[in-house]
Amino acid sequence: MSVSTSLESLPLQQIITMVAGDSVKKRKGTFFSSVFALLTTCMGAGTLSLPYAFMKGGLLFSLVIFVLVMVTAIVIGYMLLESKHLVESMSGKSIINSYADLGEYSFGIIGKFVMLMVVTVFLVLCLIAYMIFARDQLEGILDFIVNKSCGHDSDCVAQWIALLGNYAVLLCISFLPLFPLLLLRQFTPLKYTNTLSIIAIVLLTLVIVIRSVSSLRNGEATDRGLIKNWPTDMVSGLTCVSYCSLTFLCHFNLFAIERELRHVSFRKMQAIIVVSMTFAFIVYLLVSIFGYLQFRNCTDSDVIKGYPSNDGLIVAARIALFFTLLFSYPVLMNPCRDAVNGIILLFLRNCTRSRWFAFKEEDQLVEPLTSNVLLMSKTMWFMETWILFAVTFVSASNITDVSKVWDFVGSIGGCLILYVLPPIAFLKIRYQHYRHLHGHSRRWWRTPKDMAAFCLTLIGLILLAVENYQAVIDVKVKS
Repeated sequence: MSVSTSLESLPLQQIITMVAGDSVKKRKGTFFSSVFALLTTCMGAGTLSLPYAFMKGGLLFSLVIFVLVMVTAIVIGYMLLESKHLVESMSGKSIINSYADLGEYSFGIIGKFVMLMVVTVFLVLCLIAYMIFARDQLEGILDFIVNKSCGHDSDCVAQWIALLGNYAVLLCISFLPLFPLLLLRQFTPLKYTNTLSIIAIVLLTLVIVIRSVSSLRNGEATDRGLIKNWPTDMVSGLTCVSYCSLTFLCHFNLFAIERELRHVSFRKMQAIIVVSMTFAFIVYLLVSIFGYLQFRNCTDSDVIKGYPSNDGLIVAARIALFFTLLFSYPVLMNPCRDAVNGIILLFLRNCTRSRWFAFKEEDQLVEPLTSNVLLMSKTMWFMETWILFAVTFVSASNITDVSKVWDFVGSIGGCLILYVLPPIAFLKIRYQHYRHLHGHSRRWWRTPKDMAAFCLTLIGLILLAVENYQAVIDVKVKS
């Protein structure tokens, strides 16, 4: 079969079989395990901020934005799969295994560097946000314990309140015992935190629905203002867009899921994306609507902070969320460290060995664009881990409101990683594929797919500039 075979006549399964041969039989992924893996990527701490997004945008406006973001996330997933498919049809090899590979194939070393930098900044901000979320949950849990143990002893309560007000102490209690886990090079034991994460989010959803229905029946919510349907100003609308766009960001995992899936096909991968996004949409919608209806104008950027600390059901949800956030931190640290190592590798790829680094040939099922992988000395591994931990720890210790971080996570993650970089790479690969087939580039962009990618890129760039500007202004105002 010629490598110039068109996309429609060369199935994804046939390409993978041509590249990997009998090793495809070793794939263990199923449809449901793939859906579950994708869900655990996108459903996390961001769920706590969705009622705040609805409060900023209003009910109807937020619903419209939420639906548009979900549809966009599905379209971007299709674009990423088709980009990988087109590259494999041109090269006859499976060389797109990550966002960094996509950037390198599309725009060379500069493209890979940009992808790695964006992913690094995004993950560092996520690590800071997860620390703040975990700190807030621990504060609520300890507050419940203090009230139960001290009773009406005002001196005891005052001493504990002074301790709980020190964010550095709370973070030390939470994360310092976790540091040895950060030094592990493989996180196989922590894979079960994905299951815990889904259980915690479902528990949180049930708690919010139950408490919201109870509050609406008792008429308590009416004291917190009227329900609004539209944002009061452009700033509030942009905040809503930024927070909503972040919730469906799970596209990092698509390439890994496709590599593990048995009997892989383009339609099956599309179905996995649609089912995952739909389930996440339902859970997000329940949390967003019922959380906003209960707290209205008093909705916090961490919705669970609005509940009383002596509510046993809320405390159970806090405990589940706390351990989920706690053990999700080392899971996030691993790809962050990999992205940093990828940047280091770009600068040292002409080296063969040094005191701190060494390189070896990578033994993988598929051939990567860069055939060397970075081996770090134990000292350098410890230093790198400690620096990342220290940066996130100090930042979380001095930031009182998670929205100061989450604004940038949404503007960088939602805009760059979702709206800008994938469509640009898709357009470049479509251009290369058209020239590969026809020998010229005339009229290559005049298809609905290409026009949609152009529009998404333009919208993403506009939102990137406006949302980052607004995030800076918000930080100055809140400070």
